[in-house]
Parts: sequence; structure tokens; C-alpha cells
Amino acid sequence: MPRLLLAGAFITHASRALSQLKRLLVLPFITYVLLLLLFGWGILVTVCIFGAGEMSTRIATIAAASPAYISVATESFQASTKLRWLFIYHLFGMYWSVNFVLSTTEMITATAISLWYFSPENRMTGLKDFQIADPVSYSLHMTIKYHLGTLALSSCSVAPVEHIRSFLLYLEHKNEFDASTFTKVMARCCCLACTLISSNLLRVGALSQIGYASVLLGKLIVCTITSLISWFLLDNIYETSINMLLMCFILDENLHGGRSNSVHAPAPLIQSVNDHLRPKWQTVM
Repeated sequence: MPRLLLAGAFITHASRALSQLKRLLVLPFITYVLLLLLFGWGILVTVCIFGAGEMSTRIATIAAASPAYISVATESFQASTKLRWLFIYHLFGMYWSVNFVLSTTEMITATAISLWYFSPENRMTGLKDFQIADPVSYSLHMTIKYHLGTLALSSCSVAPVEHIRSFLLYLEHKNEFDASTFTKVMARCCCLACTLISSNLLRVGALSQIGYASVLLGKLIVCTITSLISWFLLDNIYETSINMLLMCFILDENLHGGRSNSVHAPAPLIQSVNDHLRPKWQTVM
């Protein structure tokens, strides 16, 4: 129950941030249009790869009464099996491109939310006074100017993992795990790697689960008629906003003396964290 109350508090403050950053709500629709174009291009290239081949001409001789034989030129199409190996390269590029588009959206959202968090609050109106005229445009400009290389590198590091995952899912679908020693070794290595990574993520997991719970709570209460639009917004903007608020809150406390010494956080958010999360943090950390 305390986590649900805290999730509600973070959803409230994420909504406050998005109410002042309304242009961020357009970002998911632009992202999905780009993804649709990217998937369309990917399907077109896939069809070209599997449909590539060569035309071959052959002279066929047909027996007849007069003259005795008739020569007929026939043409046949032979699909190239070697070119189909390019699909692996194309699939890797698709994973890279999709992750790059999604990472760019998250970077723009995270930058705008961090600007909102660290901006001074007007005590009269309760709104943030931005030192920048348009934080969303500023975030877009900074992302394009300084962070495209970072996003490309991070997307490239994620793409091989998804590529290997797709390969393992394909083997699982074909029921080849039991017949191959190589797949057994790879599966066991994945289990060991996941165990090693998860053992070092206790603190981050305890915090990030709040954001995931908040998004899940929002998905459960949205109206059925607007479920598709709400899914797009909550799955991208709200999740990134809540996670960014968490990171900004932790950074704010670390910069100003530790726990309960946040300077930029709104008073209701500090009270919610102290009431519902402090005991959990103290036991985990």
C-alpha cells in the first residue's frame, strides 16, 4: 500500500511537469510515425533480399511431327540463397535504428523533465519558472547537437543483445534447444550473466520499480475507449518522466547533504518519500 501511495505521488508530479511541458505529449506520436516508416522500409528491404536472384535462359527441345524437333527458349528465375544471409545484417540494423529512435525520444523527455525539476518554483502560482523560454525545444537542440553519438553507441550496444535474443527465440520455436549442445551452453551462460547482473542491481531495482508500478497503475485505470492513446503516452512519456524525477530527486539530495536535504523537490514530494519510502531505502542501502 505505501508503494501505491508513493506511485500516485510520482504520477501527480509527473503530470505537473507535463502540464508545463505540453509539447512533450506530441513526442510519442512523432516517434510512432517514425517507427512505422522504419518498419515499412524494413519490410521492403526484407522482400527485396528474399526476392533477389538471377534470370537464367535455357533452350528446350520439343519433339514434333514436322519438323522433327522445335527449339524453345525458356527463362526461369532462381532465387539467390547466399543473399539471404544479408537478412542477419539487415535485422541488426533494424534493431539499432529502432533503439536509436526510442533512445532519442527518452533523451529529449529526460532533459526536459530535469530542466523542470531543477527550475525554481514560484511560490505564488506553484509553477516552475523556467530560465529557458522553451525547455522542450532546448532539449531537442541539445540532444541533436551533443548526444547523437551517445545515443547511437548505446543503441548499438543494445542491438546485439536483442539480435541474440531473437536467435534464441527462433531456436526455441523450432524446438532445437534439446538437440544442440551449443544452445545449451549459451542458455547457461545467459543464466549466469543474468544472475551476476541482478545481484548488483538491488538499489537501482528498488527505485526503478516505483516507476514501473506507476506506469502499470496508470495503464490499469485508463478508459477503454482511449486505451491505445493512453498506452502510447504512459509507456513512453510518463515512464521516462517518473524515472527522471526519481534520478533528479536522488541527485538533488546527494548534492545538498544527503537524505531529507533536497532543495529543488516540491514539499509534497518530499513528504511522500519520507512517509512511504524512507524505511525501505534504509533497509536496502
